[in-house]
Amino acid sequence: MGKDMEILKEAFLTNIGTVIRKHRIKSNKSQDYLAAELNIDRSSIAKYESGTTDIKASTMVYISRILDFPLSEYMYDANAARLPGDKPISYDEVLEGLLIIVDGQNDVNKKKRQNKRELFQVR
Repeated sequence: MGKDMEILKEAFLTNIGTVIRKHRIKSNKSQDYLAAELNIDRSSIAKYESGTTDIKASTMVYISRILDFPLSEYMYDANAARLPGDKPISYDEVLEGLLIIVDGQNDVNKKKRQNKRELFQVR
């Protein structure tokens, strides 16, 4: 994976973690509660929230349902992961980050990501 893609992926995962943590706290739920609902270890929730591990798209959906927030929140908070002085993260960059997580990073999936990107383009 190229350095730019790695940076984008890291920023995107950090953003996802920030969104999950914000809504978990807002819902007054613990990491233990969320982990039990997802049937995973609490340490996995901590890793998601810190942005240190990949998260499946299906897990993102389950978390948004458990904590009662729309999936679009993952996109709307995309610029929360910016560093001071960074340019704002565009919709296309957020989408690319999501597709990286969903599809993985092998060369075969690059074409699939391009096709999916074309499907999601705003017209």
